[in-house]
Amino acid sequence: MKRFLVLLLALGVLAVADPTSLFSQDKEKDKEKKDKDDKKDKDKDDKKDKDKDDKKDKEKEVFDKPLSKEQKEELEKLSGTFKVVEFERDGKKASKEEMAKMKVVQKGSEWTFSEGSDSTSGKDVPYPGKSPKEIDSLYLNGAARDKVVKGIYKIDGDTIIYCWAEPDKARPKEFATKAESGLTLMKLQKTKDEDEKKDKDKDEKKDKDKKDKEKKDKDDKKDKDKEDKKDK
Repeated sequence: MKRFLVLLLALGVLAVADPTSLFSQDKEKDKEKKDKDDKKDKDKDDKKDKDKDDKKDKEKEVFDKPLSKEQKEELEKLSGTFKVVEFERDGKKASKEEMAKMKVVQKGSEWTFSEGSDSTSGKDVPYPGKSPKEIDSLYLNGAARDKVVKGIYKIDGDTIIYCWAEPDKARPKEFATKAESGLTLMKLQKTKDEDEKKDKDKDEKKDKDKKDKEKKDKDDKKDKDKEDKKDK
């Protein structure tokens, strides 16, 4: 019995001799677990960043692809010089004074939005077959450079209405904004100068066609006279 007690006391002495050994082991295990969890979180973040970059690259690829006939025709309808008659962001409407400084010039897929002395340019790809019609726009300069924004639009004669989401946000589903929605609604009206230019271009084309026809008729008459002379 005494020997048993002596053995127990000896074991107790050994345990008391290094009281931090068990704590150190637990601490090391906790550190290993934390390092493992940190690595998992880092791998997740890296994957998210990669997926995000891949998505951005894929979105930008569409701007390098050839446009269809329908898309080109749609861009012709969207082209012109426009004044802004309605501008609303996050449910807040711009004043007439603010809109008076705004102007949009679109030439095919390329556009420029001017606000006073500041201007932003970009490139559009429309999808007229969607309902509502959809459009993607790549910013070529400014704070949002190389970012793609998604929007919807509708054409009513010389008036075009757009609703845009902020970069990297989902496409709007309706032509409306509200507080903190991250959406911008813009109504454009083709300017009178643009209409006058179109009329002038039409008149010039008519004059050219008329002159070309007169020249052709004259040449045809000359050829006929030559033929008649030969026959004689």
